[in-house]
Amino acid sequence: MQGQQAKKDIEVDFESLYKRELTILSSYSATPESLERGFNYIKEEKVDFSPLISSILPIEKFKEGLELALSQKKLQNFILF
Repeated sequence: MQGQQAKKDIEVDFESLYKRELTILSSYSATPESLERGFNYIKEEKVDFSPLISSILPIEKFKEGLELALSQKKLQNFILF
């Protein structure tokens, strides 16, 4: 299945959904071909991502990075392991 062509009916037990307070979420994911193309852009350095990165922190500063991310003062944080 891929893209919007992959339509399939599913059965849902709404009573169980309600009683167990479950939530159904949907998401969109890129195709394997799109992911490969994106990875190649990164690998071949065809795109400069540096303007998107606000900070790079070592693992020792994990707590600081988490606090930055949760405070939303920084949009992207990368933690090096």
